[in-house]
Amino acid sequence: MTAPAFDGSITISPRNADVAAQLREDFPAVDIAKSNQDVLEGSDLVLLTLRPQGAEEIISTLSFRPGHRVISAIAALSRERLLQLIAPARTVVKAIPLPTVAQRRGVTALYPSDPVANELFDRLGSALPVADESQFSAMSTATSVVSSYATLAQTTVSWLKGNGLEPLSARNYVNALLAGIVHAAEHSTESFAEIAWSHETEGGLNEQLRVFLEGKGLFESLEDGLNRVMARVTGDSQYAPQTQTAALPVGAKS
Repeated sequence: MTAPAFDGSITISPRNADVAAQLREDFPAVDIAKSNQDVLEGSDLVLLTLRPQGAEEIISTLSFRPGHRVISAIAALSRERLLQLIAPARTVVKAIPLPTVAQRRGVTALYPSDPVANELFDRLGSALPVADESQFSAMSTATSVVSSYATLAQTTVSWLKGNGLEPLSARNYVNALLAGIVHAAEHSTESFAEIAWSHETEGGLNEQLRVFLEGKGLFESLEDGLNRVMARVTGDSQYAPQTQTAALPVGAKS
């Protein structure tokens, strides 16, 4: 795929020197700032890509301009609070960029809709603005299922390996099974429940495993887990963070 044209410059924080140096080597448009504040000084559009732990403390040390447009990928930090932290800047958009934006095929949820942010993420796949922050919080919560899906796949791969398959063959077989579900979803308007039913026969193998997992409470546990993540995303409940490291703020100038 040909990269979308970009005639501006991108300034990144020096916080992680190794990552910054690699980005500078890979992309001619990238410059490394001397500090986080230096990122803001040379940018019109500022991307906040910090982990929630310590994000407020870092942002509160920075001085924003009224004309700054801010895009935040920080989970569990409300837009209302962000507006307080970035004042006197008045434009902030919350975003959920997924790893697939690196291949320019990701769908990025945004709140609120903003022409500059929409255009940016349309270049990286497609932008999906939503009507209110509660919808955005629900979509942010839904992203938490991805590693569990991958773990489910890996568990199946490990089971196949334990039953004699070579590791690569096991992985490719499970990948093909999952790809079939994705293909069915992409090429129809069926719900995932209907896709599940289409893969089952009465008394068949798929039905046997689904009923077993239902009996173990797997799907009820998933719903409960999503509710707990949603509570963390919306600030209704506190959960201990798993890490204390922070990512990089990034700025761009058109």
